Amino acid sequence: MKRFTTLAAVGCLATLTGCMSNHVKLHDYQITPIPMTEFPPSKQDLLGEQQKIVLLATEYDESSDARFAKVVTTMLKQDLMEARKTVVDRKLAAKMKKEIVAAEASGIYRTSGPLIAEIAVLPKVVSTSWGASFTAAESRQDDEGKVHTTPAYCDFTGNAKIYVRSYRIPSMELISTHEFQGKHETKSETNNSSCPTSNGAVAGLISNAVKKSIDDNSHELLNDFAPKGYVLERRDTPKGSKSLIRISVGTEHGAADGAKVVFKRKEKRINPLTDKETIEYVPLGEGSITNLLDVNGAWVKPKSKSVTETLRVGDVAELQFTKCKPGNVLVLGVCIPKYLSKI
Repeated sequence: MKRFTTLAAVGCLATLTGCMSNHVKLHDYQITPIPMTEFPPSKQDLLGEQQKIVLLATEYDESSDARFAKVVTTMLKQDLMEARKTVVDRKLAAKMKKEIVAAEASGIYRTSGPLIAEIAVLPKVVSTSWGASFTAAESRQDDEGKVHTTPAYCDFTGNAKIYVRSYRIPSMELISTHEFQGKHETKSETNNSSCPTSNGAVAGLISNAVKKSIDDNSHELLNDFAPKGYVLERRDTPKGSKSLIRISVGTEHGAADGAKVVFKRKEKRINPLTDKETIEYVPLGEGSITNLLDVNGAWVKPKSKSVTETLRVGDVAELQFTKCKPGNVLVLGVCIPKYLSKI
């Protein structure tokens, strides 16, 4: 699958995918004071250091799946890098994988150690399969007496299931587990009801199913490490009918025109049974990044007036990755047509 990695190119292509609806002029808006959130970010939070991720070699149970495991590792590495994540050298992958297995078996996690990365990602090819079904030729006669014949054919289907787990380092505590499933189908005209095929064709069928499982689902993994910024400022048009929100997520973090943003707020919660206090992130609403963005931040158009009125300075703003429609690929939070990847 072709991939895009150039920010300038993404900015241009975003216009071709309907992002002009987010084209705004800042001088049409004026500053509107808003209060500070109860738990504003610290100076360390505002630095927004890039997460370092180590991608471990993809596991597999069946030896025949070894070739597909390499496809999984390559595609996930590309996705992580395009999402502006630092993927560290995998020379330490074998040692880290042993630590993860030991931690899961014993329930004992480390709380200190060298911080070579913040996150470890461990994929596994759980299962692959293929099948074929035969459909006999059919003939029908239309109202004018003409006979139309549909040739006999075989449907070939490849399936793949992949688990992707992520762990926090150095504790090796499990962050999330995702199940990626992919399916690829082809059709071939034949009168042979046994649907003969070659080993190479079967491998290609399954390989495409593996690729589709990553294409259709990798956004779920990326959202575990979504670039996080904060609300800095609000501006309204003179009559207050439209608003913009300035956030501290910019092109340096992978922001692009049209990308989705989710707003959240840190709030204190008290367990009624234990009286224990915890801090949780409460969703406030969504918005989309406009054409006004730079290295350090971007202006966001909130989805609704109610979202705008809820936001405060210091609220969390996370860049989100979404599943693309068929024929498109995900690049830095924006879906673009696949054919444009040849530019």
